[in-house]
Amino acid sequence: MHEEPVSAWRRVLSHPAVRVAAWAAGVSLLISAVLLLTTDAASSRSWWEHMYQGVGRLKPRQVIASALLPLVSLLLTSACFWHLTRVHGRVRFVEMWHLIAASWVLNLLPLKPGLVGRVVYHSKVNQIKATTSIRVLIEASVCGIAGVAMMSALATLTRYSPVWLESIVVVAWLVMISLGLWGLFRPQKPICRYAAATLLRALDSFTWMLRYAVAFGVLNIDLSMTDAALIAAGAQAAAYVPLIGNGLGIREWVVGALSRWLGEDSASLRVGLAADIFHRLMEFAILLPVGLVGVWWVTRRVRTWNQDQAAGGGESHG
Repeated sequence: MHEEPVSAWRRVLSHPAVRVAAWAAGVSLLISAVLLLTTDAASSRSWWEHMYQGVGRLKPRQVIASALLPLVSLLLTSACFWHLTRVHGRVRFVEMWHLIAASWVLNLLPLKPGLVGRVVYHSKVNQIKATTSIRVLIEASVCGIAGVAMMSALATLTRYSPVWLESIVVVAWLVMISLGLWGLFRPQKPICRYAAATLLRALDSFTWMLRYAVAFGVLNIDLSMTDAALIAAGAQAAAYVPLIGNGLGIREWVVGALSRWLGEDSASLRVGLAADIFHRLMEFAILLPVGLVGVWWVTRRVRTWNQDQAAGGGESHG
């Protein structure tokens, strides 16, 4: 009885016009965030001067962190997908690294071609069914949400949690670490495999906390671990908004709203927007070249695979 409405809804969401409209909405939100900081001439001058001066105040370790943390995040995300995928087919880690990097760049475009391209690549080159790749994507998303929740719970213990809840969180972490480390070597066991993936995504969430600590530090605002965890959780949640790749435009406003909501002494909406725009610029500067290399690598790999298939008369070498 409910299949027809669900199918119709899926067809609407998958329609190219809807996807392009969603992408345009994300870009519009990003532009509006920039405009909010630049509409008032005096205010905008102070914002950009403040950010420029903040960049000049960065310590060497903060500069290194700004450059390395996006790469560490990409590494952990690649490791999570590789770990979940390797039980279904032969996929090299370097292969998954380039696939995830290429997907990150391509998902900035309308229609999110990076996601579709990765599924097609696995089906063609690794002989992994499209339904299996989609299932892995869902598993990675669920593990990502669990990892963010675990890291947020750990970071907020000292401010909000009673002793009994602290004990539960610590025990949960110990169980996850134990099962996760086992799962890295025994991925065939589902519970251990998912624990390892959750552990990897929790570590990724920690890198996001550090990235936002640096971004707000540019504006001379020291985030507590709790506030950094909440902002990082909101920013990562924005990436799960359907049809808009990498939370483009959504993330900036989520971070801005959280910055204003965290407390009386917290940053204002504009400070949050400015911090995430700086974060986005650093992300582009570091990950765009890596992603473009990934696109080149994947394209070359597919071309080589096609040539091998043609030379072998179409027989699979997988």
